[in-house]
Amino acid sequence: MLPPEAVESADAAYRAALTAAGADLPAADHDQVLADGAVVALLGRLVRLPLIARPDQARADARRRRGQIVHQVGTCARLTERAGGLAPLTGWLGSLGEALTRRWPAAAASRAPVFPAFSR
Repeated sequence: MLPPEAVESADAAYRAALTAAGADLPAADHDQVLADGAVVALLGRLVRLPLIARPDQARADARRRRGQIVHQVGTCARLTERAGGLAPLTGWLGSLGEALTRRWPAAAASRAPVFPAFSR
């Protein structure tokens, strides 16, 4: 996990690098590109739900996998909301996140440790 300030700083640097390289995307287009990428990545992870839900996995694996999916769904929902134009998908992601949180409340409450380089 990265602190929000690090994520915002990285996003600003990424947008600046794109502009410097000649990819002059308006902010809304950039938001859409990020949302599209997040949706594609999430779809790849959602096919793993049967594995993530298995009750016979090691406790550490269950905690890690479930925490990842819950937080990835939340991140994807925030990105699609920011991009706009994806209201039905954003609503579905919100419902999915709520359902996963009800099923695995500890996964939503747990936060991965902050990457050491950002903990100072």
